[in-house]
Formats: sequence, structure tokens, C-alpha cells
Amino acid sequence: MLLTNGAEIRRLKGRLEHLKEIKARGTQEHSEEETGVKGLKVIENAEAMRHLLIFDENPDEKTKLTPMEVRSQSVA
Repeated sequence: MLLTNGAEIRRLKGRLEHLKEIKARGTQEHSEEETGVKGLKVIENAEAMRHLLIFDENPDEKTKLTPMEVRSQSVA
């Protein structure tokens, strides 16, 4: 147990530094040119630690299906 405490402390210190860097960057927006996906804009909300994906248009019905729905349709 004592052997892993030092490693865990180092890991957590590294994680805290990473989170501080993210917070310092603030909220950022990435256009479709930056993401490489046509019709997609990404907003990184550093304060909430979330990503918001904004699409130009709604996806078709097949794309909206969850993986579970896709599996159930392929079995039927």
C-alpha cells in the first residue's frame, strides 16, 4: 500500500496541473475547418469541463439510433 501512495500522489498532482491548464485556456470555439468535419462546430467549455457539438443540420433517422437500437434492428 505504501509503495503505491507515492505513485498515486504524483498521478494526482499531474492531473491537477492538467486541469489548471484547461481552466486557464478558458472556453474555446473550433470551426469546421479546425475539426475537419463539415457542418460541425465544437465549443470547449473549460468552466463546466464539457464539450458542446453544434451541427448545421439534423442527422437522418439512422444516425440518430442508439447502439442498442441498431443491434436490435440487425437481429430482427
